[in-house]
Amino acid sequence: ADALNPHHTVAEIVGRPLRLYGRASGAGQVRRASVDLLRSVKLDEAYLDRYPNQLSGGEQQRVGIARAVVTKPPILIADEPTGNLDPDLALEVMKLFRSFNEVGVTVVIASHDLHLIEQFGANYGEWLHRAAHGIDEREAFEMLRSDARRNRRRMVAAADAVLQSTVTTP
Repeated sequence: ADALNPHHTVAEIVGRPLRLYGRASGAGQVRRASVDLLRSVKLDEAYLDRYPNQLSGGEQQRVGIARAVVTKPPILIADEPTGNLDPDLALEVMKLFRSFNEVGVTVVIASHDLHLIEQFGANYGEWLHRAAHGIDEREAFEMLRSDARRNRRRMVAAADAVLQSTVTTP
């Protein structure tokens, strides 16, 4: 949420990448596309005229997610996206990530909240095992539970393996 410019409205925060990436041009088209993006993260048009300090933590997170998906990325990486949220808002944000995953976006989440992650039924140890080529499930869960800095290189290597298997170059 600190990544949202406090001097810009939500319309500016979401609209700028729409213009930069050629997803919309002209004020009317940018506004319509911005409304569609906000709706995709369960916010309505009224939020366009608000500033980040007028939003709750969960609303700020959702605006950040809307901005991130403008480019329609094949992979979305979120570092502690629920860290400063109450449990209900954290669950809401995780449901948004699930909805993006359901339409084909690979979502990689770094989190210390294993209880929240485990609620979503995915076998993350198995995913890390396949992605990192040789980490067994028990070791993968230990990796998730241990200090993130110490294991950052291994986590990045696992994500890189996924990218290498899904991204093709001409």
